[in-house]
Amino acid sequence: MVNAINLGDNAVFERIYRMYYPALRFFASKYVGDDESEDIVESLFLRVWKQKKLLASEAHLKAFLYQATRNACLDFIKVQGRLNKRHHVWLNQLEKTEQDYLHHLVHTEVLAELHRAISKLPSQCRYVMQLGFVDGLTNEEIAQTLSLSVQTVKNHKVRALKILKQQFAGSISELLLIYIFLH
Repeated sequence: MVNAINLGDNAVFERIYRMYYPALRFFASKYVGDDESEDIVESLFLRVWKQKKLLASEAHLKAFLYQATRNACLDFIKVQGRLNKRHHVWLNQLEKTEQDYLHHLVHTEVLAELHRAISKLPSQCRYVMQLGFVDGLTNEEIAQTLSLSVQTVKNHKVRALKILKQQFAGSISELLLIYIFLH
């Protein structure tokens, strides 16, 4: 190897660095932009220096540097793509978590307010609303449980809703329309 290039030689390495750095940086910037190209090419030269390669010719050196720069740029793009994807997933998850948090907060506060208001209802209306709203019983099941007619249960519900509507008049759209008519 008469024309071999020893990149382990300080003087040779410095000459190669000064000669190829600007062109490689320009080449890399076409793939990744100016800011990243500087880091990529500097990292490439650092790796080349550590490897102390011995290359057969100037043409071999030039092909090696351009190919290594291209590969480093493609690796950078691949990694950035993964990072961007993870960041996007994370942002979506954060947004969903925030929405869930706000939904649960509003839901909890509305329910707490309804429970407080229901506890202040007249006793028969309160029992009917607790059985229907809290326990989820149907009108027929409430009637059986309290030994009332279904119509009486309905009347207590109507009376309770009127009282609740008066209590919440004007506040948060009548407490979200009495929590969407108790579900």
